[in-house]
Amino acid sequence: MPIETSCFDNLPDPRGSNARYPLNDVLFITLCAVISGAEDCSDMALFARSKADFLGRFLSLPHGTPSHDTFSRVFRYLDPKAFHEQFLTFMPDFAAQLKGVAAVDGKSLRRAYDHVDGQSPLRLVNVWAVEQRLVLGQLLVDEKSNEIQAVPDILEWLSLTDVTITADAMHC
Repeated sequence: MPIETSCFDNLPDPRGSNARYPLNDVLFITLCAVISGAEDCSDMALFARSKADFLGRFLSLPHGTPSHDTFSRVFRYLDPKAFHEQFLTFMPDFAAQLKGVAAVDGKSLRRAYDHVDGQSPLRLVNVWAVEQRLVLGQLLVDEKSNEIQAVPDILEWLSLTDVTITADAMHC
């Protein structure tokens, strides 16, 4: 699979003109770091430092790798709606390149039942790329619905081709 480093080129950069790192580079490093297990800005900076040689093959890093403060600043000022829209255009293109098996499964957040208000736990449908060990997408299941109705929506959104889809018996 070719490495795409321009996936967020159309996202407006909220930082000033004196930013040392292009927004696309920071977000590309973030994407790689999160796929590798990073959970916060310090993890992202550590990932960038430890993979600087690898990242240097795809990105221009004249100032070295971004610090945790840079990652924090980007996420503090980034417009979440604009990022969401750009990410929604990126993920189907990314998923279209995958081959192999994708597992579809519904999940309820454990111990998330609200006893005070009597509300059921948050329910999600996940699509997991088995060979890549990567969640391709998640969709919140509507309160008045179930995962059977949500699965076709997420599969249509991802536009998976030449992929074997597995699901539990509920979907037969």
